[in-house]
Amino acid sequence: MLSRIATLLIMLGLAWWLYDFARTEDSLYEPPQLGGPLFPGLETRDVDFVSMSFRTGHVVDLRRERGGPWLITYPTDELAQAEYVERVLENLATAMVIPIESQTGPVDPEAVGLAKTPYSVTFGIGGVRRTVLIGDVEVFGKGIYARVEGTDEVFLTSPALRTMVEQFRAEDYVDKHLLRGLRGSINAIRVERAGGVLLDAQIDGNEWTIQAPVPSRADSSRVPTLVRGLQFIQQVLVAAVDPEDSILTELGLPTQRQLAVGDWGESMMVQLSAAGEKPARVFIERDWEQRADACYAIRDDLHKLLEIDRNMLNLLANEPEFFRERRALPPVRERTTSFRIERDGVPGLDIRRDRQARWFFEAPERLKGLEVDANRIEGRSSLSDFLTRVDGLSVVGFCDEPIGEPEASIRIGWNWAGRDRTDKIELFDLSESMIRARSSFRPGEGLLLAPEVIELFAPFVADELRSLRPVEFDLASWARLEIHLPDLAEPLTVSRSPESGQWEGDDQWGRRFGIGLQVAESFSGYVWRPELPDAVYPWRVVFLDASGNQLEVVRIRRPEPSEDREALGVPIDVASIDGVDGAVMLIPDYWLARIIDLVNPQGR
Repeated sequence: MLSRIATLLIMLGLAWWLYDFARTEDSLYEPPQLGGPLFPGLETRDVDFVSMSFRTGHVVDLRRERGGPWLITYPTDELAQAEYVERVLENLATAMVIPIESQTGPVDPEAVGLAKTPYSVTFGIGGVRRTVLIGDVEVFGKGIYARVEGTDEVFLTSPALRTMVEQFRAEDYVDKHLLRGLRGSINAIRVERAGGVLLDAQIDGNEWTIQAPVPSRADSSRVPTLVRGLQFIQQVLVAAVDPEDSILTELGLPTQRQLAVGDWGESMMVQLSAAGEKPARVFIERDWEQRADACYAIRDDLHKLLEIDRNMLNLLANEPEFFRERRALPPVRERTTSFRIERDGVPGLDIRRDRQARWFFEAPERLKGLEVDANRIEGRSSLSDFLTRVDGLSVVGFCDEPIGEPEASIRIGWNWAGRDRTDKIELFDLSESMIRARSSFRPGEGLLLAPEVIELFAPFVADELRSLRPVEFDLASWARLEIHLPDLAEPLTVSRSPESGQWEGDDQWGRRFGIGLQVAESFSGYVWRPELPDAVYPWRVVFLDASGNQLEVVRIRRPEPSEDREALGVPIDVASIDGVDGAVMLIPDYWLARIIDLVNPQGR
C-alpha cells in the first residue's frame, strides 16, 4: 500500500511539473492569436528577467530571485524601482493583439518603424527569453505596431506597452528612495548622532516602545510619522559616485575603514528594520541642520554621495524627549467604569457605572446616589466632556520617578480587552509651577505635568457632572402650578380639582399646564456653572402638592453682562433649581421665551 501511495504521489508531482512546463512554454512560444492576448497565460510572478531599450539608446537589464527584489544588473548594480518593473510586466500580460486591416498584403516592417527599432522589451522565465520589438503608432491611433523577435508577422498591440520605454529613461527605473530594500512592515528604527542615541524604538505588539536613550513608551503619532517620513525621502541628485575618503571626512561621513569597526564618524546614522530582512541604513552629513535646502547623505555601501531634501529631516532635529509618549494615562473615555479623585486622602469625586450603564455619585457625600449626566446630547455629555479633559492630560517634561506618599491621586477603572483594569496617576508638589507625577500606565518614569491638572480637584468639578435633567418629583402628587412673572402682581396659576381630577384655571389653549408638564418631564440644559452671588431670578415655575408644599421650584434669569450669552453656539438663559446650592444651569433661551408668551393672547 505504501509503495502504491508513493508511486501515485510521484506521478502527481510529475504531472504538475509537465503542466507548469507546458504553461510556461505556451506563454513564451505560442504565436499571437488575432484579437487575443499577446502572451496567453503569462504569469508576471514567474518572470525573473527584464531588459528594455529606450529612445535614448540606453539599455537596462533587471533580474530577481524568485520572491526577491528587482535588481538592475546592467549598466550598473542598483536596486530597482519595483513598481515600475511590475507595471512593465503587467502591460505585457494584458497586451492584446489587434488585427491589421490591409488591402495590400503583409505590412512592411520598415514602413512602421520595426526595421531598426530603438524600442524593445525582453522578458524571461528561467533561461528562456522573448523580445517584443515596438514600432510606430498606427495612423488612426488604435494601437502600436509590434513584432515578436524571431517571427515575421507584424501586428498591432496596446499603446501602453510603448509608454514605458518611450516616456521613461533608464535612470527612472533606479530606486531613488534614500532608505530602500525593505519590503516588509518596519518594526524598528535607530537614530544615532555624535551626542549619543537620539532614538532606538521598536514595535512591541501594536505599540512603539523606546529602548534608548531612556526606556519608555513612544509617542503614538510622532514615531510612526518619523518612520513614514524617512521611507518617503528620495535622492534629489547623485553628487558623486564612489567618493574619495577625503570628501567623506570633510562632510563628517564615515569611510570604509571606519564602517568596518562600527564608527559612524561625525554623521547621523539612521537605520530602519523589518522582520527577516537586512536593515536599511544611511549616514547624513555632520552639518545637515545648518543647510538651507539640500544636504548630503550616503548609504552604507558608500557607493553614491546623494543630495536629499534637508526639510524631510526636520523631525530628527528634536531632542530624545520629543519622541516619548505625552499622555499621562491611557485613553479611556469610552471604556471607563469608575473614576475617583482624592486630595490629602479626601475623595473629591467618586463616580461609578452600574450594569445598566448608568453613572452615579459615590462622593462627595452631598451628591451620593444622584445620577451623573452621562447621556449624550447631540454627541456630548458632561461626563464625556470631563473624561476628554482627563484623556488630554499631557506630559510637558520628565524627571526622576517621585517616591513617597502623593498629595493627590486620580484612579480610573476601565475595561481593557474584556477585562477590568485600574490605572492611577499620583501627584506631588501641587504648589509648584510643575507638578511631579508617576503613573501606573508608565512605570519607572517620572512625569512633569502643567499646573492645569489641579483644576480637576476644584470643589465645583463634582457639580459639573450633575444630571442635566434636574427636575424630579412625583407627578401624581402634583396638584398646583404657579408661574411667576416680574410684570404680574399675581402668578399665573392652574390647579387640579380633587373631585374631577381635571386641571382648572388655564386659558382656552391649556398653555400654562402644558408648559408646566414639559418642565416637569423634560426640563434640561447644557452645562452647570457656579452661581453668581446676589443674582436675582425674576421668573419662577413652582410645583406644589394638594397641601401647598413645594415639590420643585425652577428659577430663571437672563445672563449677567459678565456671563456667557451662548453655550454650544445657542443663546442661553440661567436656571436655578431649589435644592441645588451654589450651582446654576445654562438652559436654551426658548424656555423663558415660552413662559413670557403666556401673558400674550394666543392667535389663530
